[in-house]
Formats: sequence, C-alpha cells, structure tokens
Amino acid sequence: MKILVAAQAHWIREQITGSIESESVEVRCVSEGSQVREMLVEYEPDILIADMQSGNMGGIAVAIDARMEAEEQRCKDVAIVLLLDREADRLLAERANVDATMVKPIDVFALSKLIKELGHHIQNDREPAHRTGPVLKDADGGELDVFDEEGLPVHIN
Repeated sequence: MKILVAAQAHWIREQITGSIESESVEVRCVSEGSQVREMLVEYEPDILIADMQSGNMGGIAVAIDARMEAEEQRCKDVAIVLLLDREADRLLAERANVDATMVKPIDVFALSKLIKELGHHIQNDREPAHRTGPVLKDADGGELDVFDEEGLPVHIN
C-alpha cells in the first residue's frame, strides 16, 4: 500500500512515517500542499494523509483539490485522512469529503489501526470509503471503532 503524507511540520511527517511504514506500507512525504497534486499523479498513493497545516495550501484545500483532480480523471481517487487542529474543524472536513479525520496530537496506535482498516477497505472494495457509504466496516463487517489515547473516537466519514 502507498501512502502520501502532506504536512508542513517535519515532526508530524516523521511521526506518521515512523508509525505506519513497513514492508507492506510505503510512505512518501511532502511539506507543501501545492506538491500534492503532482505526487498524486507521479506516486499514485492509495491513501493521502493531509495535515490542516500543509504549508502554502491547507489540508482542506488539499482534500478538495484531490477530489476535483480525481473527478476529472487526472489522478486516481484516494482515501483521504485529514489531521485536524481542533474538534471544531470536523465540519469543514466533512464538507471536503474526506474519508476519516483525526484531531492532533496524533495517537500513533489509532492512526495505525485506521490505516490498516482503510487499506483493508480499499483492497476489498477497490473504492475509497467516501464512495461506499458513511461508515467504514471492519474485517468482520461491523462498524469500525477507532479511539485515540484519550478514549475519544476517531471520526470516519
């Protein structure tokens, strides 16, 4: 599985890469949101993780641009995880048609579980979650429950 991370902060890119990269998961990173469009075409990731703070183009704009580019068939449609600065940003994320959201600070265990579930969903359905319904299902067909380190649910749209 290929994952593209867009985040201005170096420590966020390192934290995500360190927590999800493996033999079966390849991660590439960009520090500016404006670099995402080119990487969607060149790298063809399965999942895009975009931070709200993505340099010269914020995470919401990155998500909207990725959806528009896929709609015009200039790149493949990807599952999008948006890293939010605060809980109140969820409404904006929903309007950007992202597949999942997580409020920072990043809980690496919850993120790893989320990436596994998104990967399973993509492999089985061949379509990102936003195309198949409002709730991702786990491997057994039940609703996916992912919680951060404080026990709060990670939202999956």
